[in-house]
Amino acid sequence: EKHQKSIEAIGKALGKEERAAEISKFYTDHVTKVLDRVKTINKPKPTVYLEVGMKGPEEFGNSFSGNYSWGALATLCGADVITKDIVKRSTPINPEFVLEKNPDIIMIMGSYWPKNPTSMRLGFEANEAQSQELLKAFTTERQGWSDLKAVENKDVYSIHHGLPREVYDAAVFEYLAKTFYPEEFKDVDPEATLKEFYDKFLPYSYGGIWFMHLN
Repeated sequence: EKHQKSIEAIGKALGKEERAAEISKFYTDHVTKVLDRVKTINKPKPTVYLEVGMKGPEEFGNSFSGNYSWGALATLCGADVITKDIVKRSTPINPEFVLEKNPDIIMIMGSYWPKNPTSMRLGFEANEAQSQELLKAFTTERQGWSDLKAVENKDVYSIHHGLPREVYDAAVFEYLAKTFYPEEFKDVDPEATLKEFYDKFLPYSYGGIWFMHLN
């Protein structure tokens, strides 16, 4: 809702109401399609662990409640966030908790934190091979993680941590939903949605890595 209000307010301030309406429609169409489809899914929700990979595998980064930031987005998209009842907003958790809960899916958020060379890196400057190695390190260097079913089943992912701050986070809704329910969203292409937004509405070209599945 805040994205929508921001688009409308900026459109009025700049005298670009038609342009704002076009952006708003793009956003609404994509997000509504995801949320409406999630409501029709009648199967057990996948358990999901979300962590900001800023500190690298050596130290646990923030996790989220079910109604804040990534936790709220994942919940809207049909996940059972394992930290929903033990985190008030966002904070690191005890490593043993992840081993105890043994989630179906693990998502490590990436960005650009140059002071932490082992942090998860995504974005315009990201290198596919390097980012794959950084994400893999979370599964191999943390005690007990190699035995987690998410790791064994190759259900480890990364998303750029800054994407939900932008109006094109419609692509984030798509990526989360497709990760949680691949069959139900097999016709959805989140990266194509993000690229389409760049092509239609932004003054610079799409590039970089914003979503990643651990090979």
